[in-house]
Amino acid sequence: MGAVVESWIVLLQTRTTGSGTEVSDKARRFVPENHHCNFLFGYVYLKQKQYNKAESLLIESLRARESDSARNALAWAYIEQGKIQKAEKTHLDGIKLRPKKSEVYESYAAFLSYVGREVEADEMNQKAKDLQRVN
Repeated sequence: MGAVVESWIVLLQTRTTGSGTEVSDKARRFVPENHHCNFLFGYVYLKQKQYNKAESLLIESLRARESDSARNALAWAYIEQGKIQKAEKTHLDGIKLRPKKSEVYESYAAFLSYVGREVEADEMNQKAKDLQRVN
């Protein structure tokens, strides 16, 4: 069975049982370098408010492969811990890596709006719209 399928099974078990910590630790031993597994289990830890574990797994996921989902989840883990500057840097890093992708600007705009920086959020939303027209 593929690592991604196994990851989803573990994630579904976590949702039904309410505790996936032991299951996810066991599953990660099978495929520790798999970015899908690291993202999924990082997300599980994020939902369980185990932010340090989530942070670690999401960083590993991003090291293996760039992903909007992993980057957004990592930024949220930082926000939940009050690490606003790290969350912003996470979004800015995504923009540096993929400056022509509208989604990274939309995510950054959502972050800016969340922290009350509406003018900058509007600018980023406009940048995203401009990129959508070009691409």
